[in-house]
Formats: sequence, structure tokens, C-alpha cells
Amino acid sequence: MPRKTLLQELEESRIDLETRPVSFHSGGLEDPCRIEPVNIIAFFSAELPVKEADKGHKWYHQRYQIKCNLADTAFLGLDELKFQLPTQCGIVIFPFQVHYVDLAAPRSSRFYLTITFSDRGNGRDSLLPLMNQPFRIGGEDIPLLKTIVCAYQKKPGYEPEDAVCALRLFLSRKLRQAPRASEAIPFSSPFIDEIMRLVRDNPDSSLSIKDLAGLMSISESHLRLKFREQLQGISLGKFLHHLRFYRAYELVGHTDLPIQTIARKCGYGDVCAFSRSFKKDSGLAPTAFRRRVRQPAG
Repeated sequence: MPRKTLLQELEESRIDLETRPVSFHSGGLEDPCRIEPVNIIAFFSAELPVKEADKGHKWYHQRYQIKCNLADTAFLGLDELKFQLPTQCGIVIFPFQVHYVDLAAPRSSRFYLTITFSDRGNGRDSLLPLMNQPFRIGGEDIPLLKTIVCAYQKKPGYEPEDAVCALRLFLSRKLRQAPRASEAIPFSSPFIDEIMRLVRDNPDSSLSIKDLAGLMSISESHLRLKFREQLQGISLGKFLHHLRFYRAYELVGHTDLPIQTIARKCGYGDVCAFSRSFKKDSGLAPTAFRRRVRQPAG
């Protein structure tokens, strides 16, 4: 049986072939998601029983995460908030949001599909309606999530561009389902980008809020207020602390630099103070954290 042509398919779908746009410059389709996903990673996690010292381990990083609960009702902490995620529910974790699971809970309630990605564009403001908003995974979402996982695992018939399209469509659907998804939430990316640039340009020093205010030619109080307003209540001090710890995590876990050198690169003059701060955030001393990260799987 010969394959249908595009024209035949359109005619059988009762598409109006005579309709012309009112304007060739406006009035087109709008996608609520402005994210441009890049470096998509998909994996499954079921945390094994851990030592008492490891319980309550907290993480934050510069990537987005979508956590989909595949098991029983699970506990998930985001910053100061705590969520109970039923099975077939998920949540979006934003860059630099502190997140943690209850490692003391039964393993049956700790099995997630996690999809992480970076944004090559400037789409953070479009995703803000999903911040701290758990969502239900519906039947229409399952083929999209399966496509992302299969493309990442290089299954036959699934290409990287399929995963990118599926991820954008998944996020767009969740935005349309989110409360107040149509309301614009102000976000000034140039302001945040300038702070990030100053931090990146001074990697081996601990910039204080007073230092940043001076470099940006604004008052310290105005800098704090503007930052908190634009990042939905996150304080600038907490954000800078997250940046410092993220750099420490990368250097401790993925380089052979001495801990004393890493402490200096992260703005600490005292290696003991650095070790105490690192352990407070990660639950492990730097050397123990390094051993854990490099421990072979299985």
C-alpha cells in the first residue's frame, strides 16, 4: 500500500488549506517554555542504607533537575521547604536550590528518575511558575520521559534531538498545568549574570556582599533587597555560600589538589575553618568526601 503524501494526510485531517494568516509577523504559536536544554543526563537512583553520619546529606549545583518519584510516597527537602511526593509525581529543582532526601526512610520510598540539564539560553524566568510546585505525571507524560531516557541510553530509534524536543514539551505541559502559569514573574537576568561574572572573575577570593556592592556601584542594602526580590526570597549571602560550596565540591571530588590548596582557592585562609564548613554542608570531611566520590560503584 503506497504511503500517503503530505497533502493527502492534511486533506484527510480536515485541515483548511485556504486559511491565510492575518499577519505574517505576529499572532503565531507561543511556547511558555524558554529553556534551551543542553547536556541532558538521565539516571535512576535508589539510595542504599548509609551510615548515621551521612543522613540528611544536602546537595546543590548549577544544573536543573527533574525528579520523578517511581516508588511509594517519598520525602524531599528543597531549601527550607519539605514535600511529600506521591508515586507518579515529580518536581523541578532549580540551580542552587538545596535539596535532600530522607535517607532514614525505607528504600521503597527512595527510587527516582532524575533528569538533569543546563540551559544554553535565558529561560529561567519562564520556568519560575514550576518552582516548589510538585506535579502529577500523567499518561501523556510517560512517552516523553521514556524518550529522554532511551535517547540518553542510546537505544535504537532514539536520537539526542528527540530528547531535547521531549524535554521542552514536557516542561511546556507542566507550565500550562501549573497554578498561575500565565502570570509573568519578573526576573532580571543581566543583574544576576553580573553577579555571576564577578564571582567567576575572582575564583580565588571570597567576595563579600560589601565587595560586590562596591564593584556594582550600588549600596549593600539595595543589592541585598534587589537580589532577594529577583530570586524569589533567596538571600544573596546564601547564594554566595552555595557558589563557594559548589566550587569546593568540584575541586575536592574531581581533582587531586591538596585540601589546603582547595581551601585557599575557595576563599578560606584557614584549612580547619574550610573543613568544618565543608562537613557542615556535606555531612563529610573533605578527605572522606573525596574517598566516597571516587569509590568504585558496586
